[in-house]
Amino acid sequence: TPFFAVFLASPLPQDRPHQAEDVEALPAYALAQVEADSFWCLSKLLDSIQDHYTFAQPGIQRMVFKLKELVARIDAKLYAHLQEQ
Repeated sequence: TPFFAVFLASPLPQDRPHQAEDVEALPAYALAQVEADSFWCLSKLLDSIQDHYTFAQPGIQRMVFKLKELVARIDAKLYAHLQEQ
């Protein structure tokens, strides 16, 4: 995953392109840390988008409601027109 590549960049040599052997030479604790950081980031990403892809899509409904409130506050005439449609 891109997360894995990002977190691997720090412990790998910076003076040349990375090779598979470089990853294999890393100590187990470094690989465990990269795995943990990658898992945490992927979990956060999935948590933030999960509401958009579940039954009834509560995340999308929440965003539409916020947009409705914003339009009503900023442009009452447009809000009234959209409500009529």
